[in-house]
Amino acid sequence: MKTITDFMPQIRKALSYGSRYTAEELCAEIVAGRAQLWHQGDGMVVTQLDHKPSGRGLYFWVAAGDLDDVIDLHRQACEWGKSVGCTWATFVGRKGWEKVLVDEGWKADKRIVFYEKDLTHG
Repeated sequence: MKTITDFMPQIRKALSYGSRYTAEELCAEIVAGRAQLWHQGDGMVVTQLDHKPSGRGLYFWVAAGDLDDVIDLHRQACEWGKSVGCTWATFVGRKGWEKVLVDEGWKADKRIVFYEKDLTHG
């Protein structure tokens, strides 16, 4: 049975695209039960419940590995999310995910752009 440490290379790569979390911090969230690790075959997904005053959502934090496995895990996570009262899901990822996610019912919100500023330099 695989554990979180088996997925560290994929987690590090996925987080390198712009997350402010380290792989170790993400793993700590999973171990503490504040995030969920989904895995099968060569795919893995990490989700986290998103609690808002208006309800509960499911945030897809990291997805990596074999695409077919990742899509199947995405479906499993969405079903689980519904079972625990989630009424929406969010996914932030590279632009390339859009072509796959559209087939799964996701819609890109073209009104939102993710901005980033480095506060350590001037």
